[in-house]
Amino acid sequence: MQIKKNNLVFKGTRFLKRKIVNFRFFKVRIIENVFKRKNKKSVLISYITTPFVSKLSFSHTNQQECYTIASIFDELGYNVDVVNYDDRDIKIDYSKYSVLYGLGDPIENYYLLNKIGKTVVMLYMPGSYLQYSNSLCAKRVKEFYQKTGLFYPNAARIVASNWTWSHHMADLLIVLGNKTVVDTYSQLEHHNIKNLNAFFYRNNTIDISKKDFDKAKNNYLWFGNSGSIHKGLDLVLDYFSNNHECTLHVCGVDEAETTTIFKTAFAKSNIINHGRVDVMGQEFANIMMKCGFCVYPSVSEGGAVSVLTCMGNGGLYPIITKSTGLDCFENVIEMNTITLDEFTKAIEKSRSITAIDLKVHSIEISNKTKELYTLDNFYLNLKQILQSSL
Repeated sequence: MQIKKNNLVFKGTRFLKRKIVNFRFFKVRIIENVFKRKNKKSVLISYITTPFVSKLSFSHTNQQECYTIASIFDELGYNVDVVNYDDRDIKIDYSKYSVLYGLGDPIENYYLLNKIGKTVVMLYMPGSYLQYSNSLCAKRVKEFYQKTGLFYPNAARIVASNWTWSHHMADLLIVLGNKTVVDTYSQLEHHNIKNLNAFFYRNNTIDISKKDFDKAKNNYLWFGNSGSIHKGLDLVLDYFSNNHECTLHVCGVDEAETTTIFKTAFAKSNIINHGRVDVMGQEFANIMMKCGFCVYPSVSEGGAVSVLTCMGNGGLYPIITKSTGLDCFENVIEMNTITLDEFTKAIEKSRSITAIDLKVHSIEISNKTKELYTLDNFYLNLKQILQSSL
């Protein structure tokens, strides 16, 4: 399927921008009227300006999210301005906007500066309620400290700003993730919360029907980025450091952590550190063909894109927590608690899956993930939410 809209091209599950101005050497604070329209209504999107000042990157889906959001508002007849969510002291004339969309300081300041008017405020949260997520993450870092004597807050993912007024006062909350993620906002008693599924980037060079599942069933992958303790890498390394019959592949962990808090684990012969990997590249494709399972015992996610990337591209069987915010059908091993004992049980369960069954499950996982967690669906569902809300 291919859909063309203004500056956008939908093609399968990839959403491409035709032309963009490059201001990468300048500090961009607010980008006004990104599509150069002369509409009567305007929206301010508070998220990230990166996709409007440089080429879209496959390093994170938030760039494509933001561009897609802006494109929908453009289609709905709004002039679109964009600002970075963490620009705390930017001066904004809120009176010119019919809608504020996004998160962060520019939205919070609308309330703190008492600029409340007739503007519709839509808070977009790409994950669990911040106070909920921060608390669980701090607990995990504390547990790691109590076990190792190492206090490493850089391996957490704490958001210092809670943006309290935005959460309580916004007209609409749009949450990235499933019902589990939405439920973390229950204490707000907000009457209007909608949710969206995340999406992932597809590497179309991978053919999992040719995978050697006899070997793949002994290879596991942790695929993440910053916030490794938040995402349970310490538990994963702890297990594989002491169980050498299987191989663990690690992608995306900060280099500093491999030589400090996790130095001993990464010295093990059955633990392979691939560093940061381009999901559209050949190295990623090779890893997908080697591995049978992905492991991700995270405390809080918004529909863990890293897990979707492994499921959709490689058919990797997920070993995850409910907190990842994914509905993985029946093909999933779900941890009830984030402990080494619970992770050990999960791995033992995965070891009982035969290579023949793993192949069947993997093809199902890949097909269903490609069907449900697409950019096309993200676009269509968000547009429906915005149309009904406006």
